Amino acid sequence: MTMTRRAALLVVGAVGATGLLAPGIAAAGSAAPSAPAASAYGSLTAALPAIEAFDEQARGLRFLRPVTITTLSDAAFARAVVGDGRGPRAPFDTGATLQALHLVPSGSAFDRQSGATTAEGVLGFYDNASKQLVVRGSGTATPFARVVLAHELTHALQDQHFSLSRVQRGVTDADREDGVLGLVEGDAVTVQRQYLASLSAADKRAYAAEEAQAGGGSSGGAGDAVAKAVDALVGFPYVYGPDFVAALRRQGGQPALDRAFRDLPRSSKEILDPGRYLFRRDRLRVFPVPPVPAGRTRVDTGRFGAYGIATVLSAKVAIAQRSRAAIARNGDRFATWRIGSRACTRWRISAESAGGRTTMLAAFRSWAAGYPGTGTQATADPADKRGLTVVSCG
Repeated sequence: MTMTRRAALLVVGAVGATGLLAPGIAAAGSAAPSAPAASAYGSLTAALPAIEAFDEQARGLRFLRPVTITTLSDAAFARAVVGDGRGPRAPFDTGATLQALHLVPSGSAFDRQSGATTAEGVLGFYDNASKQLVVRGSGTATPFARVVLAHELTHALQDQHFSLSRVQRGVTDADREDGVLGLVEGDAVTVQRQYLASLSAADKRAYAAEEAQAGGGSSGGAGDAVAKAVDALVGFPYVYGPDFVAALRRQGGQPALDRAFRDLPRSSKEILDPGRYLFRRDRLRVFPVPPVPAGRTRVDTGRFGAYGIATVLSAKVAIAQRSRAAIARNGDRFATWRIGSRACTRWRISAESAGGRTTMLAAFRSWAAGYPGTGTQATADPADKRGLTVVSCG
Protein backbone atom coordinates (compact mmCIF):
# COMPACT_ATOMS: atom_id res chain seq x y z
CA MET A 1 0.00 0.00 0.00
CA THR A 2 1.06 3.56 -0.55
CA MET A 3 0.29 6.74 1.30
CA THR A 4 -2.98 8.42 0.31
CA ARG A 5 -3.50 12.14 -0.04
CA ARG A 6 -5.27 12.12 3.32
CA ALA A 7 -3.80 12.44 6.79
CA ALA A 8 -6.26 10.97 9.25
CA LEU A 9 -6.95 10.40 12.93
CA LEU A 10 -7.99 6.85 13.79
CA VAL A 11 -9.08 4.91 16.83
CA VAL A 12 -6.39 2.24 17.26
CA GLY A 13 -7.82 -0.80 19.02
CA ALA A 14 -6.19 -2.57 21.92
CA VAL A 15 -5.46 -5.54 19.65
CA GLY A 16 -3.61 -3.40 17.14
CA ALA A 17 -0.19 -1.82 17.03
CA THR A 18 0.19 -1.28 20.77
CA GLY A 19 2.49 -3.86 22.29
CA LEU A 20 3.93 -5.31 19.09
CA LEU A 21 7.39 -4.12 20.07
CA ALA A 22 9.28 -3.59 23.28
CA PRO A 23 9.05 -0.02 24.63
CA GLY A 24 11.53 2.47 23.24
CA ILE A 25 11.87 6.17 24.08
CA ALA A 26 9.06 7.35 26.32
CA ALA A 27 7.05 10.32 25.07
CA ALA A 28 8.32 13.53 26.58
CA GLY A 29 5.84 15.67 28.47
CA SER A 30 5.70 19.33 27.53
CA ALA A 31 3.74 22.32 28.71
CA ALA A 32 0.64 22.97 26.62
CA PRO A 33 -1.42 26.13 26.19
CA SER A 34 -4.81 26.18 27.92
CA ALA A 35 -7.93 25.32 25.90
CA PRO A 36 -11.07 27.43 26.38
CA ALA A 37 -13.97 25.96 28.37
CA ALA A 38 -16.58 23.86 26.55
CA SER A 39 -19.22 26.52 27.18
CA ALA A 40 -17.36 28.79 24.77
CA TYR A 41 -18.34 26.57 21.83
CA GLY A 42 -21.46 25.78 19.88
CA SER A 43 -20.35 24.44 16.53
CA LEU A 44 -16.98 23.27 15.25
CA THR A 45 -16.92 26.24 12.92
CA ALA A 46 -17.22 28.53 15.94
CA ALA A 47 -14.55 26.51 17.75
CA LEU A 48 -12.11 26.71 14.84
CA PRO A 49 -10.34 30.02 15.63
CA ALA A 50 -9.56 29.06 19.24
CA ILE A 51 -8.26 25.61 18.28
CA GLU A 52 -6.22 27.11 15.44
CA ALA A 53 -4.62 29.46 17.96
CA PHE A 54 -3.89 26.52 20.27
CA ASP A 55 -2.29 24.52 17.46
CA GLU A 56 -0.18 27.46 16.35
CA GLN A 57 1.24 27.85 19.84
CA ALA A 58 1.69 24.12 20.45
CA ARG A 59 3.27 23.45 17.05
CA GLY A 60 5.29 26.65 16.67
CA LEU A 61 3.88 27.43 13.21
CA ARG A 62 1.36 29.96 11.93
CA PHE A 63 -1.54 29.24 9.59
CA LEU A 64 -0.83 30.84 6.22
CA ARG A 65 -4.41 30.62 4.91
CA PRO A 66 -7.89 29.68 6.20
CA VAL A 67 -8.94 26.05 6.65
CA THR A 68 -12.44 24.88 5.70
CA ILE A 69 -14.28 22.29 7.82
CA THR A 70 -16.77 19.83 6.34
CA THR A 71 -18.87 17.60 8.62
CA LEU A 72 -20.43 14.43 7.23
CA SER A 73 -22.90 11.82 8.46
CA ASP A 74 -21.52 8.36 9.21
CA ALA A 75 -22.62 6.98 5.83
CA ALA A 76 -21.29 9.91 3.83
CA PHE A 77 -18.05 9.90 5.82
CA ALA A 78 -17.51 6.18 5.16
CA ARG A 79 -17.96 6.78 1.43
CA ALA A 80 -15.45 9.62 1.57
CA VAL A 81 -12.89 7.38 3.33
CA VAL A 82 -13.16 4.17 1.26
CA GLY A 83 -15.20 5.14 -1.80
CA ASP A 84 -18.23 3.34 -3.20
CA GLY A 85 -16.39 0.22 -4.33
CA ARG A 86 -16.84 1.02 -8.01
CA GLY A 87 -13.34 2.32 -8.66
CA PRO A 88 -10.53 0.36 -10.32
CA ARG A 89 -9.16 -2.62 -8.41
CA ALA A 90 -5.82 -2.05 -6.70
CA PRO A 91 -2.85 -3.56 -8.60
CA PHE A 92 -1.79 -5.52 -5.50
CA ASP A 93 -3.47 -8.14 -3.33
CA THR A 94 -2.71 -7.23 0.26
CA GLY A 95 -5.23 -9.78 1.52
CA ALA A 96 -3.36 -12.63 -0.15
CA THR A 97 -0.09 -11.64 1.52
CA LEU A 98 -1.73 -11.33 4.93
CA GLN A 99 -3.35 -14.75 4.45
CA ALA A 100 -0.02 -16.30 3.42
CA LEU A 101 1.58 -14.94 6.59
CA HIS A 102 -1.26 -16.19 8.83
CA LEU A 103 -2.45 -12.69 9.77
CA VAL A 104 -6.00 -13.17 8.40
CA PRO A 105 -7.96 -16.37 7.76
CA SER A 106 -8.49 -15.53 4.09
CA GLY A 107 -7.62 -12.78 1.67
CA SER A 108 -11.25 -12.58 0.55
CA ALA A 109 -12.36 -11.88 4.15
CA PHE A 110 -9.80 -9.09 4.34
CA ASP A 111 -10.99 -7.66 1.01
CA ARG A 112 -14.63 -7.70 2.15
CA GLN A 113 -14.14 -6.26 5.61
CA SER A 114 -11.04 -4.08 5.62
CA GLY A 115 -12.67 -1.04 4.04
CA ALA A 116 -15.55 -1.01 6.52
CA THR A 117 -13.15 -1.63 9.42
CA THR A 118 -10.96 1.27 8.33
CA ALA A 119 -13.93 3.58 7.84
CA GLU A 120 -15.25 2.76 11.31
CA GLY A 121 -11.92 3.67 12.87
CA VAL A 122 -11.32 6.95 11.05
CA LEU A 123 -12.57 9.98 12.97
CA GLY A 124 -11.52 12.75 10.61
CA PHE A 125 -9.08 13.50 7.84
CA TYR A 126 -7.34 16.39 6.13
CA ASP A 127 -7.36 16.19 2.33
CA ASN A 128 -4.27 17.97 1.04
CA ALA A 129 -5.65 17.98 -2.51
CA SER A 130 -8.84 19.93 -1.69
CA LYS A 131 -7.30 21.57 1.43
CA GLN A 132 -10.43 20.61 3.34
CA LEU A 133 -10.70 19.17 6.81
CA VAL A 134 -13.43 16.52 7.01
CA VAL A 135 -14.88 15.38 10.35
CA ARG A 136 -17.41 12.66 11.11
CA GLY A 137 -20.49 13.75 13.09
CA SER A 138 -23.01 16.52 13.57
CA GLY A 139 -20.59 19.43 13.67
CA THR A 140 -21.20 20.05 17.37
CA ALA A 141 -18.05 21.06 19.25
CA THR A 142 -18.04 18.26 21.81
CA PRO A 143 -14.74 17.63 23.61
CA PHE A 144 -14.13 14.61 21.38
CA ALA A 145 -14.79 16.56 18.18
CA ARG A 146 -12.51 19.37 19.33
CA VAL A 147 -9.65 16.94 20.00
CA VAL A 148 -10.13 15.46 16.50
CA LEU A 149 -10.06 19.00 15.12
CA ALA A 150 -6.81 19.79 16.96
CA HIS A 151 -5.23 16.70 15.34
CA GLU A 152 -6.45 17.46 11.82
CA LEU A 153 -5.54 21.14 12.01
CA THR A 154 -1.96 20.03 12.69
CA HIS A 155 -2.02 18.29 9.30
CA ALA A 156 -3.25 21.52 7.72
CA LEU A 157 -0.28 23.33 9.29
CA GLN A 158 2.08 20.64 7.98
CA ASP A 159 0.64 20.99 4.49
CA GLN A 160 0.83 24.78 4.46
CA HIS A 161 4.47 24.81 5.57
CA PHE A 162 5.96 21.60 4.15
CA SER A 163 3.49 20.42 1.43
CA LEU A 164 2.07 17.00 2.23
CA SER A 165 1.92 16.33 -1.51
CA ARG A 166 5.71 16.64 -1.61
CA VAL A 167 5.99 14.48 1.49
CA GLN A 168 3.89 11.79 -0.20
CA ARG A 169 6.25 11.70 -3.16
CA GLY A 170 8.91 10.42 -0.77
CA VAL A 171 6.90 7.21 -0.23
CA THR A 172 8.14 4.33 -2.38
CA ASP A 173 7.05 1.24 -0.39
CA ALA A 174 5.16 0.23 2.76
CA ASP A 175 8.20 0.47 5.04
CA ARG A 176 9.07 3.98 3.88
CA GLU A 177 5.40 4.87 4.26
CA ASP A 178 5.58 3.78 7.90
CA GLY A 179 8.60 6.04 8.35
CA VAL A 180 6.94 9.07 6.74
CA LEU A 181 3.63 8.55 8.52
CA GLY A 182 5.46 8.07 11.82
CA LEU A 183 6.61 11.67 11.46
CA VAL A 184 3.35 13.11 10.06
CA GLU A 185 1.00 11.38 12.50
CA GLY A 186 3.41 11.47 15.42
CA ASP A 187 3.46 15.27 15.12
CA ALA A 188 -0.34 15.49 14.99
CA VAL A 189 -0.88 13.04 17.87
CA THR A 190 1.56 15.07 20.00
CA VAL A 191 -0.51 18.24 19.51
CA GLN A 192 -3.72 16.25 19.99
CA ARG A 193 -2.48 14.95 23.34
CA GLN A 194 -1.49 18.44 24.44
CA TYR A 195 -4.94 19.75 23.60
CA LEU A 196 -6.62 16.88 25.46
CA ALA A 197 -4.39 17.47 28.49
CA SER A 198 -5.47 21.12 28.59
CA LEU A 199 -9.20 20.35 28.85
CA SER A 200 -11.17 20.49 32.09
CA ALA A 201 -11.76 17.34 34.11
CA ALA A 202 -15.40 17.28 32.99
CA ASP A 203 -14.41 17.62 29.34
CA LYS A 204 -11.85 14.83 29.71
CA ARG A 205 -14.55 12.53 31.09
CA ALA A 206 -16.86 13.43 28.22
CA TYR A 207 -14.03 12.83 25.76
CA ALA A 208 -13.30 9.39 27.22
CA ALA A 209 -16.97 8.40 26.93
CA GLU A 210 -17.15 9.56 23.30
CA GLU A 211 -13.88 7.84 22.45
CA ALA A 212 -15.12 4.53 23.88
CA GLN A 213 -18.28 4.82 21.80
CA ALA A 214 -16.28 5.65 18.66
CA GLY A 215 -14.08 2.59 19.21
CA GLY A 216 -17.03 0.32 18.41
CA GLY A 217 -17.41 -3.34 19.24
CA SER A 218 -16.02 -6.66 18.09
CA SER A 219 -17.62 -8.47 15.17
CA GLY A 220 -16.30 -11.91 16.15
CA GLY A 221 -14.66 -14.66 14.09
CA ALA A 222 -12.91 -13.64 10.89
CA GLY A 223 -14.00 -10.06 11.53
CA ASP A 224 -11.85 -9.96 14.66
CA ALA A 225 -8.82 -11.19 12.72
CA VAL A 226 -9.35 -8.61 9.98
CA ALA A 227 -9.86 -5.82 12.52
CA LYS A 228 -6.66 -6.86 14.27
CA ALA A 229 -4.74 -6.89 10.98
CA VAL A 230 -6.10 -3.49 9.95
CA ASP A 231 -5.24 -2.04 13.36
CA ALA A 232 -1.71 -3.42 13.06
CA LEU A 233 -1.29 -2.08 9.52
CA VAL A 234 -2.57 1.43 10.16
CA GLY A 235 -1.82 1.87 13.87
CA PHE A 236 1.97 2.08 13.75
CA PRO A 237 2.42 5.86 13.25
CA TYR A 238 -0.09 6.77 15.95
CA VAL A 239 1.50 4.49 18.55
CA TYR A 240 5.22 4.96 17.83
CA GLY A 241 5.34 8.29 15.99
CA PRO A 242 4.93 10.52 19.09
CA ASP A 243 8.07 9.01 20.68
CA PHE A 244 10.00 9.78 17.49
CA VAL A 245 8.77 13.39 17.56
CA ALA A 246 9.69 13.69 21.25
CA ALA A 247 13.22 12.43 20.47
CA LEU A 248 13.64 15.02 17.71
CA ARG A 249 12.54 17.80 20.03
CA ARG A 250 14.86 16.66 22.79
CA GLN A 251 17.76 16.63 20.39
CA GLY A 252 17.16 19.89 18.52
CA GLY A 253 13.90 21.49 19.59
CA GLN A 254 11.28 22.68 17.14
CA PRO A 255 13.80 23.25 14.30
CA ALA A 256 14.77 19.56 14.38
CA LEU A 257 11.13 18.54 13.96
CA ASP A 258 10.65 20.97 11.08
CA ARG A 259 13.84 19.73 9.37
CA ALA A 260 12.51 16.17 9.45
CA PHE A 261 9.72 17.21 7.07
CA ARG A 262 12.42 18.16 4.57
CA ASP A 263 14.68 15.15 5.27
CA LEU A 264 12.10 12.42 5.74
CA PRO A 265 12.53 9.20 7.73
CA ARG A 266 13.37 6.31 5.41
CA SER A 267 11.96 3.35 7.33
CA SER A 268 9.90 2.16 10.27
CA LYS A 269 13.18 1.30 12.02
CA GLU A 270 14.15 4.98 12.13
CA ILE A 271 10.85 5.68 13.90
CA LEU A 272 11.33 2.82 16.36
CA ASP A 273 14.97 3.79 17.02
CA PRO A 274 15.21 7.59 16.55
CA GLY A 275 18.97 7.49 17.08
CA ARG A 276 19.26 5.83 13.69
CA TYR A 277 17.58 8.84 12.12
CA LEU A 278 19.48 11.41 14.14
CA PHE A 279 23.00 9.94 14.14
CA ARG A 280 23.45 6.94 11.83
CA ARG A 281 21.08 6.80 8.87
CA ASP A 282 20.55 3.27 7.60
CA ARG A 283 21.83 2.28 4.17
CA LEU A 284 19.20 -0.31 3.43
CA ARG A 285 19.88 -3.28 1.21
CA VAL A 286 17.73 -3.43 -1.92
CA PHE A 287 16.51 -6.83 -3.11
CA PRO A 288 15.05 -7.72 -6.50
CA VAL A 289 11.54 -9.17 -6.48
CA PRO A 290 11.80 -12.84 -5.40
CA PRO A 291 10.68 -15.38 -8.01
CA VAL A 292 7.38 -17.22 -7.79
CA PRO A 293 6.98 -20.88 -8.83
CA ALA A 294 6.67 -21.69 -12.51
CA GLY A 295 3.07 -21.45 -13.68
CA ARG A 296 2.05 -19.11 -10.85
CA THR A 297 1.23 -15.42 -11.13
CA ARG A 298 2.61 -12.87 -8.68
CA VAL A 299 -0.30 -11.01 -7.03
CA ASP A 300 1.61 -8.81 -4.59
CA THR A 301 5.12 -7.60 -3.81
CA GLY A 302 6.73 -5.06 -1.52
CA ARG A 303 8.78 -4.49 1.62
CA PHE A 304 7.59 -5.05 5.18
CA GLY A 305 10.36 -3.35 7.12
CA ALA A 306 11.17 -3.68 10.81
CA TYR A 307 7.64 -3.00 11.97
CA GLY A 308 6.22 -5.47 9.46
CA ILE A 309 8.54 -8.16 10.80
CA ALA A 310 7.34 -7.49 14.35
CA THR A 311 3.71 -7.61 13.17
CA VAL A 312 4.15 -10.98 11.46
CA LEU A 313 6.00 -12.50 14.42
CA SER A 314 3.63 -11.12 17.05
CA ALA A 315 1.23 -14.10 17.10
CA LYS A 316 3.90 -16.67 18.02
CA VAL A 317 7.06 -14.93 19.29
CA ALA A 318 7.59 -13.15 22.61
CA ILE A 319 7.91 -9.38 22.51
CA ALA A 320 11.61 -9.19 23.43
CA GLN A 321 12.65 -11.74 20.81
CA ARG A 322 10.58 -10.23 18.01
CA SER A 323 11.85 -6.74 18.86
CA ARG A 324 15.46 -7.90 18.49
CA ALA A 325 14.61 -9.59 15.19
CA ALA A 326 12.86 -6.51 13.84
CA ILE A 327 15.70 -4.13 14.67
CA ALA A 328 18.23 -6.52 13.09
CA ARG A 329 16.57 -6.12 9.67
CA ASN A 330 18.47 -4.21 6.97
CA GLY A 331 16.31 -4.84 3.91
CA ASP A 332 13.61 -7.16 2.62
CA ARG A 333 11.37 -7.93 -0.33
CA PHE A 334 8.49 -10.39 -0.74
CA ALA A 335 6.46 -11.84 -3.59
CA THR A 336 3.05 -13.48 -3.15
CA TRP A 337 1.12 -15.92 -5.35
CA ARG A 338 -2.12 -17.90 -5.08
CA ILE A 339 -2.77 -21.64 -5.27
CA GLY A 340 -6.54 -22.06 -5.43
CA SER A 341 -7.96 -20.77 -2.14
CA ARG A 342 -4.50 -20.71 -0.52
CA ALA A 343 -1.86 -18.00 -0.74
CA CYS A 344 1.92 -18.27 -0.43
CA THR A 345 4.72 -15.75 -0.16
CA ARG A 346 8.50 -15.89 -0.54
CA TRP A 347 10.19 -13.27 1.62
CA ARG A 348 13.88 -12.48 1.38
CA ILE A 349 15.33 -10.60 4.36
CA SER A 350 18.78 -9.20 5.08
CA ALA A 351 20.14 -8.58 8.57
CA GLU A 352 22.68 -5.93 9.51
CA SER A 353 25.23 -8.61 10.40
CA ALA A 354 25.75 -12.36 10.56
CA GLY A 355 24.81 -12.21 14.24
CA GLY A 356 21.65 -10.37 13.32
CA ARG A 357 20.74 -13.13 10.91
CA THR A 358 21.10 -15.67 13.71
CA THR A 359 18.70 -13.59 15.81
CA MET A 360 16.19 -13.32 12.98
CA LEU A 361 16.38 -16.99 12.06
CA ALA A 362 15.66 -18.05 15.63
CA ALA A 363 12.62 -15.78 15.77
CA PHE A 364 11.24 -16.84 12.39
CA ARG A 365 11.78 -20.53 13.11
CA SER A 366 9.87 -20.18 16.38
CA TRP A 367 7.10 -18.46 14.46
CA ALA A 368 7.05 -21.09 11.68
CA ALA A 369 6.80 -23.89 14.25
CA GLY A 370 3.43 -22.47 15.22
CA TYR A 371 1.99 -23.32 11.80
CA PRO A 372 2.78 -27.02 11.25
CA GLY A 373 1.71 -28.63 8.01
CA THR A 374 1.44 -25.35 6.09
CA GLY A 375 4.84 -25.34 4.40
CA THR A 376 5.93 -22.35 6.48
CA GLN A 377 9.71 -22.30 7.06
CA ALA A 378 12.74 -20.03 7.45
CA THR A 379 16.14 -20.92 6.04
CA ALA A 380 19.58 -19.29 5.96
CA ASP A 381 20.79 -18.28 2.50
CA PRO A 382 23.93 -20.41 1.95
CA ALA A 383 25.67 -17.82 -0.26
CA ASP A 384 24.79 -14.79 1.88
CA LYS A 385 25.92 -14.68 5.50
CA ARG A 386 23.39 -11.95 6.34
CA GLY A 387 20.45 -13.29 4.31
CA LEU A 388 17.50 -15.56 5.05
CA THR A 389 14.41 -16.64 3.16
CA VAL A 390 10.97 -17.20 4.61
CA VAL A 391 8.37 -19.20 2.66
CA SER A 392 4.90 -19.18 4.14
CA CYS A 393 1.51 -20.48 2.98
CA GLY A 394 -1.87 -19.98 4.56
